[in-house]
Amino acid sequence: MSCSPENNSPVSVTSSIPKVEVYSVLYGGTKVGSTKVTIDGNDLAIDHEVNNNGRGAKSKGTLTLNDQGVPLAWTIEGVTTFGNAVDEHFSVNEGTASWKAAAGEGSASFDGATAYVSQDGSPYAAYIYVNALLNDDDMTMPMLPSGTLSLNKLDELALTGNGETIDATVYALSGPNLNPAYLAVDTEQKLIAFMSPRFALLREGFEEEDTRLRDLAAALNAARFEDIASRVTHQYESPVRIRNVRVFDPVELKLTEPSSVVVSGGKIVAVEAADAQGSVDEVSIDGAGGSLVPGLYEMHGHMSDNDALLNVMAGVTSVRDTGNEMDVLEALIEKIDNNTLIGPRITKSGFIEGVSEFSNSTGELAETEEQAVQLVRDYAARGGYFQIKIYSSVKGEWVPAMAAEAHKLGMRVSGHIPAFSNADQMIEAGYDEITHINQVMLGWVLDLEEDTRTLYRITGMRRFAGLDLSSDKVQKTINAMV
Repeated sequence: MSCSPENNSPVSVTSSIPKVEVYSVLYGGTKVGSTKVTIDGNDLAIDHEVNNNGRGAKSKGTLTLNDQGVPLAWTIEGVTTFGNAVDEHFSVNEGTASWKAAAGEGSASFDGATAYVSQDGSPYAAYIYVNALLNDDDMTMPMLPSGTLSLNKLDELALTGNGETIDATVYALSGPNLNPAYLAVDTEQKLIAFMSPRFALLREGFEEEDTRLRDLAAALNAARFEDIASRVTHQYESPVRIRNVRVFDPVELKLTEPSSVVVSGGKIVAVEAADAQGSVDEVSIDGAGGSLVPGLYEMHGHMSDNDALLNVMAGVTSVRDTGNEMDVLEALIEKIDNNTLIGPRITKSGFIEGVSEFSNSTGELAETEEQAVQLVRDYAARGGYFQIKIYSSVKGEWVPAMAAEAHKLGMRVSGHIPAFSNADQMIEAGYDEITHINQVMLGWVLDLEEDTRTLYRITGMRRFAGLDLSSDKVQKTINAMV
């Protein structure tokens, strides 16, 4: 439910935020970066840096707020997670707001109570909107370029950090993204945490609350998606006839005339004339002359409860999950299977990563070849994992033993190319599949000592320009694959 703070008068930025705030960025419980906010009156400087698995956003932002906390000027410069340049600007001049970001530019009239939502701001940007909304009577506000910001109070709890226990309120911020963002603020309206099931931005000194807050975010997420499922899911025991739809004819390479498609027991059992008579117990759905396609298959995904719903909404009914946490993925599949959540059929891959400064925070980690082989056995013993997925910090020399064990246990072997290795070596070691075409091609343009756990795996692709696909090194790899 929505509620207003006890004191509805504007809270100035100067009085509600200390001169310097430092936050830890954690992903899956591992610290991967930091955010530092320096305040001088209503002017803020935000330095944000993340290095997770050799990649991460880095930005410096300057921000001026009015006394309600609404942005009047905002600049952000830096790089995105994958190294693209960020040069974003927002300003207000004589009642007109103007902005320019990677997604485009625009302008609109500005009344002082409309919040610009940045495209490439740090997670701290969400708190900027929360602070402004807490100073608003009904905690809603128009946003630029378009849409509406809103804030709902969800919970109250006590959090411990820096040797003290403080009272906090958890809010859900809606508007900037498809799903709400969850934030905790203290009694002085200062940010303590921005949290999601996998990610957290935590006030320095409160890192031990990471698991608790991420679990809370996961529970809030789950409750939201379970509520959606309970309201919109239909279970039909009878056949379902979808009338007045066109289907694609792969022989004629065109859409058919209007037809009826009958589904029963989870399968398409008939495609009939539009006016065909069905059985008396059928459920009839009018397709309104639209095009009907079978469910799509996503060959490379990383599922969560929100991704599961969005895939189904986009027509994707089957997904190969190619890297996830065991407990997250298995619990998600169970909820989809028992209709608690909406989601596609999910095929599981067992994610195995080596230990290094660039380790991915997802999946199971191995420090030795013996541990890596044991993880292969562990995935096989759990059941339902059709393959293992090897990641970049696994040592290339471990792969023959891992692949042999996986094949012995009836599982395929897929993955990135481990750092300081190439595709030819991994194919020989037992790979059945290489995920991402750049992982195949980088071995043709990078030297083995160039570390693909870093952004080299992205930036190195610029060397593909002028690559001779008929060269011996390219043909050697292709011949090994086929």
